[in-house]
Amino acid sequence: MSQSHQHRLPVWALRTNGGVVLLFLYAPIILLVIFSFSASRIPGQWGGFTTEWYATLFDDSRLQRTISVSVRVALVSTLIATVLGTMAALALERFTFRGRRVFDALLYLPIIIPDVTMAVMMLMFFSQSFNVVDTVFGLGISKGFGTIVVSHVAFNIAFVSVVVRARIAGMNATLEQAASDLYASRWQAFRYVTLPLIAPGVFGGALLALTLSLDDVVVTQFVAGPGSTTLPVYVFSLIRKGVTPTINSVSVIMLVASLILVAGSVALQRANASRGRQQLQTSGGTYSGYDVIVPSDYMVTIMIEEGTIQKLNKAAIPNFGNLDPNLDTSYDPTGEYVAPYQGGTTGLGVNLSVVGDDAAAGWGLVFDPAIASKYAGQITLLNDPRETLGAALKYLGYSLNTTDDGELAEAKDLVAAAVENIAAFESDQYDELLTTGESVIAHGYSGNVVVSIDEYEGDDEYAYFVPSQGGTIWTDNMAVPFDAPHPCTAHTFINFILDADNGAQLSEWNYYASPNARSNEVMDPEVREVLAVMYPDDLSGLEYITDTGDFETNFSDAFSEAKG
Repeated sequence: MSQSHQHRLPVWALRTNGGVVLLFLYAPIILLVIFSFSASRIPGQWGGFTTEWYATLFDDSRLQRTISVSVRVALVSTLIATVLGTMAALALERFTFRGRRVFDALLYLPIIIPDVTMAVMMLMFFSQSFNVVDTVFGLGISKGFGTIVVSHVAFNIAFVSVVVRARIAGMNATLEQAASDLYASRWQAFRYVTLPLIAPGVFGGALLALTLSLDDVVVTQFVAGPGSTTLPVYVFSLIRKGVTPTINSVSVIMLVASLILVAGSVALQRANASRGRQQLQTSGGTYSGYDVIVPSDYMVTIMIEEGTIQKLNKAAIPNFGNLDPNLDTSYDPTGEYVAPYQGGTTGLGVNLSVVGDDAAAGWGLVFDPAIASKYAGQITLLNDPRETLGAALKYLGYSLNTTDDGELAEAKDLVAAAVENIAAFESDQYDELLTTGESVIAHGYSGNVVVSIDEYEGDDEYAYFVPSQGGTIWTDNMAVPFDAPHPCTAHTFINFILDADNGAQLSEWNYYASPNARSNEVMDPEVREVLAVMYPDDLSGLEYITDTGDFETNFSDAFSEAKG
């Protein structure tokens, strides 16, 4: 008998343990429900079945008032806390600013401090605030509905923020960037892309805030005033006189209300999952739901081989002729599957006021210890195996598409040695970190860096360039999935993007290079001049990232080892 079988518990023991745990958790609830129907006034003594206590509750005007106050407080405080908590979560996950860590720590205080401490803090706050208002404006303000709402918002913001941040952290930030590439304003990108994706987290945070508000006793007791008693506080006051069947009945009603909320949440999740399964089934298990996708060059080759994109009908895309005939589209050998969308390079954004003449070192800013050590803790590299190891390979004089184990090992060692000077491996906010002063050297994509520099008032302090040792050149392309629901609409959209004026506006918006020769002719000259900086005079050192087949695993493993 193997050792694993010798130490395995018998099934009956596991079932018994599970039964005991469930009994421990749910026996009190079952007893509560049973004795809420007992005719006896003595706690724990069965006196026959009756619904008298429930009827008494519905005739109790004071109870009805407390329920009304609780519901109104919960709804108002939940709405405010959800909005503010979501805003805080977005700020902490999507932006970098001075004092971010302090703000993050302060936001969590309501979660970790005891309820009674929170209650005393709010009481002192209102006491001092009311005194100031009375002294300055002569307005007499007292505790009541408003003070309860403010207090509940104060501790619920933290809980909402935690739930929403967890959702945002699992979201692909490039989806928002894609919306911006298609002319969406920040508000439109948030409304149509970000909000739908984080909606489950927002709903979960709101549900948690609602439950906490309906259930709070300690804080509410300290900040409530005459006529603003909530249901939990009312129930607590009744307990002081002893546990009665009335309290049992009130508790059961609160339990049922909680179960309804949970059941509604579960039903909503199942409905969403069911819709997803139906979509998958109606498409034979290959449903993508997209009419147009935008894969990068190396992915185009893979998708053609796998048959996941269809050939384009160029007769339906008359603007295809606007594309630069000299454009390198070797990743689409027959030129039948994709329409180039935009392109750029991967290089370095630097703070010239700090780096100065060292910028001439190119990748040496990162990989030469004598230079990089000057900027220790102020350098960011992309969190991408092919890009970062590719930069190291170019610095060493190798191809970034190498399949040589020895060359890759050298690049891995180079990245590993640079780690001590690296502030972060960052693929989402590297441009903001640069222009906010938290870094002085940022490895990143041309358009992102240039846009951030352009938006910064002191843009003369910053520059983007491709190091002299070479780097990555890339082209994003428009393609139609093989199972696109509306292929005709997809071709119409591609033709729209390839229009000369539209292509020019797109580059003027996001500062990525256009493969559209006609667009370059009508583009704003200043933008055209900026875009020219993204490409070095000598293009021979630039390479497209290509699929290396099974060797891709070697890149991923080497990158993980290098980062430690």
